[in-house]
Amino acid sequence: MTPASIKPTVRRRILIHLANYSLQEPDHEAPREVSQQGIAEAVGIRLRHISQYIRPMIKEGLVTERSGLVDGGRQHQKVYFLTDQGRKEASWMQDKESKIAADKQSLTVYPE
Repeated sequence: MTPASIKPTVRRRILIHLANYSLQEPDHEAPREVSQQGIAEAVGIRLRHISQYIRPMIKEGLVTERSGLVDGGRQHQKVYFLTDQGRKEASWMQDKESKIAADKQSLTVYPE
């Protein structure tokens, strides 16, 4: 397997996905993308597996969990946002991925 074919870990995909969303005030509706269903769809895993990835990130202080209304929903659902520490880690991961992509491009050999 070549490095180009290795997919980022689920943990990394979740952190980078959540980096696109800011913590909402408790009385505001949260975007669907920060619900369990929204995260599962965005990172390509089954809904039933979300908690096994999110729980350790909550314990590490990277993610915070709230109960709130999701856009267009009628019932409260669990929604997730990055903490300051989680934002730092996600930013570091994004920077690292950008550097890897730039390195790959500089190593590309073009036929003559």
